[in-house]
Amino acid sequence: MDFNHKAPTASELRYCVENVFLPPKLPQREDEDEYQKDAVLIKLVSQSIEKFLDTLKQGDPPPSHKATSAWAVIGRMLPKFYALHTSDKVSASSLESALRNMEPHDALPLQVNHQNAGVIFRKLSPEFFTFESFELSLPNETVVSTSGKVVVEYPANPRLLLEHKDELLSTVSHALAFFKSTYIAETLPVLVKAGKTHENVRDVASPRYITEALAGYFRALEPGNGTKVDTPFITKRIGDHVLWNSGETPWRRSPLWLLLRVTLQSTLLECRVSTAEGYKAFQAFFMARLIDMAADVGPDVIETDLLNTMTQKLARRMWKIRDVVDNNINAPLAQVVNTISRTAEIMQGRWKETMNACINRIHWTTPSPEQIEESMHFTFTNSQTYLVELVGRTAALKKTSPTFDVEATNRQLISSCSVRLDPISTTLPENINRLELEIGLYDLECWVKAQLPSWVGSSARSSADCAPLASILHLYMEHATNAYRNAPERTSVMWLTALELWIALDQLVISWCPLLGEFSPDIPHELFEPLLLPFSEQLKRLQQAESYLQKRHNASALKGRLSAIYAN
Repeated sequence: MDFNHKAPTASELRYCVENVFLPPKLPQREDEDEYQKDAVLIKLVSQSIEKFLDTLKQGDPPPSHKATSAWAVIGRMLPKFYALHTSDKVSASSLESALRNMEPHDALPLQVNHQNAGVIFRKLSPEFFTFESFELSLPNETVVSTSGKVVVEYPANPRLLLEHKDELLSTVSHALAFFKSTYIAETLPVLVKAGKTHENVRDVASPRYITEALAGYFRALEPGNGTKVDTPFITKRIGDHVLWNSGETPWRRSPLWLLLRVTLQSTLLECRVSTAEGYKAFQAFFMARLIDMAADVGPDVIETDLLNTMTQKLARRMWKIRDVVDNNINAPLAQVVNTISRTAEIMQGRWKETMNACINRIHWTTPSPEQIEESMHFTFTNSQTYLVELVGRTAALKKTSPTFDVEATNRQLISSCSVRLDPISTTLPENINRLELEIGLYDLECWVKAQLPSWVGSSARSSADCAPLASILHLYMEHATNAYRNAPERTSVMWLTALELWIALDQLVISWCPLLGEFSPDIPHELFEPLLLPFSEQLKRLQQAESYLQKRHNASALKGRLSAIYAN
């Protein structure tokens, strides 16, 4: 099959980027037209393999015979793989034809969609082929309960050896065609809602009808002539997510992409292809091609921050094979390095464009000769008063001493300032400095922090102190609410100060009437958790205040008087 080189659409390219690179921001529901987009992914992989081989052949030295043979097997595999995965169904005749036309050493993977299973057939010789299977998408519970990535070994069981007979190929084809297109209720997880059992359509099916039932049937058909087949197992760290928001089914990473990766890696491993010509080098080359396409379509399709994430993930993959990259003998990886450099330049250019767009530029207009001549003549019609004052000020300065007098300067500065609240005064403030309101509010906050606890605890306190304390609390809140309106941290300090003033008032009231202590304060103790207090000392004060409120709530609960004193 001849894959056309039509460029993918914006949605198809984004689908490929999300499943190959797994960026931080992902969709919150299942992708639409998943099979069509998976077909595009297969085409891009096939085109990348062609370019990868062409680039290898242009290098010095040329690729090894093992690499050429292994990639030829994969090249024959992909057209058949594409033809079998254009929808969620496959005809038994198409599958049987693909199995019959396999050449020795060929591989044929198949995604059994509705059974959540992957199958790989491998032709050993004209008389024998092998069967291997494994689970594709991991159960939701496994994905969400695992920190980091899940380590999985593929395939799930050793390969099974089967005879290449027409009857068996027909049976296998019909069975897999049935399983690929049919949901089996008992393979789906269940959940209980309203006392009834329902199928959990948001979870994945169990692959047991493929990995256990069908594999058990094939195991019984293995030839008894003593022929043995080795199974090269591979271990992969699987990154996946279960994401949904207002969607019927969650977003999961493409299982077909996993099947394709396992097939590529196991085939190249079995052929003993070196790292520089094998799976990891191709993965980096394929990711670089996607980055080139993403950079060319512009930031409206693939945002710059997403492009940066893609480049970082590719750079990390290159670091894993740094021994090959440092040798500078691999032409495909040299292209990958060039892609990373080119993408960095593109992102830098976009950033410069963004900065230039945000600069407030001043456009100057060149003055005419008449304007220049006119600007050389000045008329100050209203400056006489200022000039006279300036002359008088100069005369006054000549009469002063040339030496600097620190005490005189301090006295002059103090006399020009408004009256400040003494932070060490033991007297309750009666007013707030409104001439310099910010300073006045700050002075009261400092007094509350330093002197309020000792002032409340003084034996000189009486019920007569309740009214002045309530008055200063009301006055403080009246002015601080407007002054701190656009300052979250200052607003938080305001609420802390107001809470401490209220607690002091509450203590005075309870000492005057102990019965009031048995009623709820009607202030939730967790009300002040969102405060943005910048200093640890303020956080300790808030903790003490919240402890006091919790203590009051506990006392009211103990007395059984949970409602407010004036509640009906």
